[in-house]
Amino acid sequence: MAVKLKPPKKKHKVEQNAKHTAENKAKPKLNRRRNFEDYPVMLDASNIQAILRISRANVYKLINSGAFPTLNIGKRILVERDDLVSWIRANKAN
Repeated sequence: MAVKLKPPKKKHKVEQNAKHTAENKAKPKLNRRRNFEDYPVMLDASNIQAILRISRANVYKLINSGAFPTLNIGKRILVERDDLVSWIRANKAN
């Protein structure tokens, strides 16, 4: 009668995963931008959402309200970064 042995468990993968987790915690998140210059010149809805920290629905309400000039390319709606900065400065509460 032959006895089948289970292959040994690999500890290496567990150690490797723990190593990657520790490395990921140490790295800053790349999608968190600090300055307007870090964003592209033409902003889409997700960029505006990140800058203003508002919902995507509210971004589209702002865009469709005519608050700042937009560029429509097919279904894409883009806003120039400088126009958004000017709009923020003009609408901030004193």
